[in-house]
Amino acid sequence: DALQHNSTCVIEVKDDAVACGFIKHPVAIMAAIGMTWIHLILELMCIRPFGKSVLPAFYALTGSEARKFMIFLCLVIAGCFQAYWSLPIPENQPRGGYSHLSHSFSRIFQLGILGDYDVYDLEGVDPVLNNVTLDEGDESQRYHDGIQFLSLFMASFVAVAAMNMSIGVLSTAYDHNKAKDNQIYYHYLSAYIYKLLLRQKYCPIWCRNRRNKQESDQSRNGKLTGYMMWFEEEAVKQETHISTDVLQMKEKVDRLEKLLLDLSENLKTEKNSGSTSSGHYHH
Repeated sequence: DALQHNSTCVIEVKDDAVACGFIKHPVAIMAAIGMTWIHLILELMCIRPFGKSVLPAFYALTGSEARKFMIFLCLVIAGCFQAYWSLPIPENQPRGGYSHLSHSFSRIFQLGILGDYDVYDLEGVDPVLNNVTLDEGDESQRYHDGIQFLSLFMASFVAVAAMNMSIGVLSTAYDHNKAKDNQIYYHYLSAYIYKLLLRQKYCPIWCRNRRNKQESDQSRNGKLTGYMMWFEEEAVKQETHISTDVLQMKEKVDRLEKLLLDLSENLKTEKNSGSTSSGHYHH
């Protein structure tokens, strides 16, 4: 349907009444397509091989430590953006048909996160063509030094130091989650199954027939029905738990071996003492 609409809808339509939905609401359609793909990815993580590999990284990205660091990084970026936006750069001033905020923020985001920037581009200075050479324009005497200092600060502190720190935070969280990937996978699976059961129970449109059938069965039998979920203990058990069980069994075997050795030594001692007593009595 999407391909058909895009092929038949005319982009340049002056009357909104005759324009199709893909032309009148393109951002909403884009968001709907993106959310559909995100929903598909979340469902695919319920598959055991895929979920056990992806969920530790997903939980590392959405964990408390990562969220706190992301809030700190967003505050730094927001402060640098406001400081840059306060400069009286003509290119960053509001005017008709030009999104000055998004243009300014994209420059700061490119500088802080990607570490890619041009001082003259931040100043809004266009290159000048002199004969056959392309030279840089004249720098501003008012805010050139401020932009230079802001660029050095963001390139060194944010783009290098903060990004490396974020990699360390995510790596530590991933190692911690990977050590218990079974628990994370089954916790995610049980929560997703619960959401599906709620959708099946309270969905008003496409699950109406199934819900009416369940309600009629309950009224006919005179009892309430529900759902129960459980997982096999061996499937949920972590490898570290299995190693712990093996170590405990080894300790038990070692103790039994020691008891058998002590018992054998006691039997030998009693046998030798009995032999000695019999020899003395015969003599």
